[in-house]
Amino acid sequence: MINCQTVSDKLSWSHICELIKLDDDLERSFYEQQTLNENWSVRELQRQIDSVLFFKIIPLNFLCAAHIIIRKGS
Repeated sequence: MINCQTVSDKLSWSHICELIKLDDDLERSFYEQQTLNENWSVRELQRQIDSVLFFKIIPLNFLCAAHIIIRKGS
């Protein structure tokens, strides 16, 4: 039997509302995973988004390559 859980099963509605505000799919996915892995509260998620953690951690050349791959897949 496969254990399938959606993000809504793992995060609160408040977390999801914060993540929905992010336009970039890759950025949203990053914060979603970090929230799950680090067990961030909504306030901590907001703080990390406001501090642009995503852009501090992910190198720019990786972001460019990832966006190209995502666009080709669409």
